Amino acid sequence: MPASGSYNLSESTKCIVLVCRDPGRRAMLERIVPAAEAHSSAIEAMLAVARKSPRAVIVNFQDVEGSQRDVVAAMRRAHPEVPVYFVVEPEDEPAARRLVQAGAGDYFVLPTDVYRLPRVLDPPPTRPASPAAPVAEQELPATAPPTAPLRERPEQLRLFVSACALSDLAQADARTILREGAAIIFHALAAARGCLLSCDSRTKSLLLVTAIGEAPGAGDDTFEAERAAAGQALHTNDAILTEAGATPRPLLCVPVRSDEKTFAVLCISGKHDGTALDSDDRDIATRLAGVMAGLYSAAARLERFATMALRDAETGLLKADALETYLTKLIGRAAAQNAPVTVILLRPDTSGGPADATAVARLGRAIAARLPQGWQGARIGSDRFVVVGAPKPDAQPLPREVALLYAARSRGVVDLGGSGAERLSAAVAEFPKDGADARTLLATAAGRLTAS
Repeated sequence: MPASGSYNLSESTKCIVLVCRDPGRRAMLERIVPAAEAHSSAIEAMLAVARKSPRAVIVNFQDVEGSQRDVVAAMRRAHPEVPVYFVVEPEDEPAARRLVQAGAGDYFVLPTDVYRLPRVLDPPPTRPASPAAPVAEQELPATAPPTAPLRERPEQLRLFVSACALSDLAQADARTILREGAAIIFHALAAARGCLLSCDSRTKSLLLVTAIGEAPGAGDDTFEAERAAAGQALHTNDAILTEAGATPRPLLCVPVRSDEKTFAVLCISGKHDGTALDSDDRDIATRLAGVMAGLYSAAARLERFATMALRDAETGLLKADALETYLTKLIGRAAAQNAPVTVILLRPDTSGGPADATAVARLGRAIAARLPQGWQGARIGSDRFVVVGAPKPDAQPLPREVALLYAARSRGVVDLGGSGAERLSAAVAEFPKDGADARTLLATAAGRLTAS
């Protein structure tokens, strides 16, 4: 039996199991953790764990995509005392945080955070107190810590937990970020009643997005006091905390803004514990609203860029690449249902002379406005347009659809129903009789349009 304070050799020499398929990343991790026993798959690693209880398991997050929770659960069943660590890319940090909540030991973010691994795996020994020192000196530091422990600062803990919850919305769409982000902030402040009002950039009006503390279906008029205070916060671009008596109930209104632009106003007018809203609530709400504003701004930009990438700026119709992708998917669905797909290629009718760029753009917008229900349009050249549709096998075609098909097949000229200038030469190709894929159908329609 070893003497007290001796070093347990059997414990210190336990191996560290590493799961990493990427050769470059594996080499880096093996340099950081020389004692690691590397495996290219989670199954191999689990077999190694079954043979010998390791000191820790390190997993490259992307190599177990979709089964990270299963790895943690399996390890906790086999060796609950063995920590499982994940190495993650920055964009995977929210998912890694959820894994820690599910039982993982910790995660390390590339490229620099992984250098914490040696300190986590082999923490430096703590210095024991001198036996000759007085008890007071053993138990108390020479100077007080600069800040209180987190458990003694509940407002900081609430702020941290809520900020983590907000960061989990990083991959959501802009509307979801506003709605669910508001719910997170309401929860952080123990709000019993509140609402989020979005700011319409065109009309500057405030529209109700979500609310708590009222019966389902409550209308905008239920939050008139909040709307009035929100208008003031919107005007000053600063949080407003009203005093008791100034409004029917004390109100906290916080603008949700980023880059000098306000997207919404968060309003809270009551707490579950009945206490009054105070400056601490205002500060917490302001900080969390700032986090939500940053996420919303990024999501809105992504959505705008995605739309710009798929749509023609002048007409709002799909671009050529997006149309080909859409048509390919449409053909795949139609083939499974034994249904036809119709492709109509259009260009300005030049019988009265060539159309200028302004007229062509106007034609494109007219096509977008007059598409039959369920049809899609695209601009595939400076003066060429395509509309595609797949009528359902047993559905009665709509009048506008019938008129478009009849005009395109019979006379080869489509009248959009506007001025006389809104007439287009047309050619038709149909799946499956004219081709089995998008490019063939488009080429067939182009050939027929040129020959007309």
